[in-house]
Amino acid sequence: MSESAETPSSEVLAIDGPAGAGKSTIARRVADRLGWAYLDTGAMYRAVTREALDRGLEPGDAAAVAALAFGFATEAMATEWNVSVWGKRRAFTEHIEKVAELVSEKTGGSFTMNVSYGGLSKPKENLDGISIGAFEMAQFCAGYHPDKNRLITVLELPFLGVSDLNEEVAVSNAVY
Repeated sequence: MSESAETPSSEVLAIDGPAGAGKSTIARRVADRLGWAYLDTGAMYRAVTREALDRGLEPGDAAAVAALAFGFATEAMATEWNVSVWGKRRAFTEHIEKVAELVSEKTGGSFTMNVSYGGLSKPKENLDGISIGAFEMAQFCAGYHPDKNRLITVLELPFLGVSDLNEEVAVSNAVY
């Protein structure tokens, strides 16, 4: 997303066309060149649809789907995230600190991540905390939640037998 720091643009450009025609690519380039904000409404539509289906909402329930979409928009306008990390700061958590640092740097401090070590949730409750909106990001151990996140848990199985980092990256890319 690109937006002029001096004067936010109120201009809106909508591009319509068939799937795969390059609408998003052109829109991103135009927005970047003109210093406008870019919003991928197709991705937003798919995200709201997926969440509505996951929550069991009736597609015809316009009020419920609109409320869900409004919640997404409100969340997207957030300027900070609370991050729940279990344990104390250590080598294993430094990547989270680095992400927080980079996010703040790349957004000129307009978006921050507040990393909390054990202050937001108990270690085995981080996935639940995210699902109820208690915080926006968390570190968790897939082994604690074998029934909640099978795709991540499979990477922790001892018989997987990856022999080096390149193979682990390949498996990870295939799973995600």
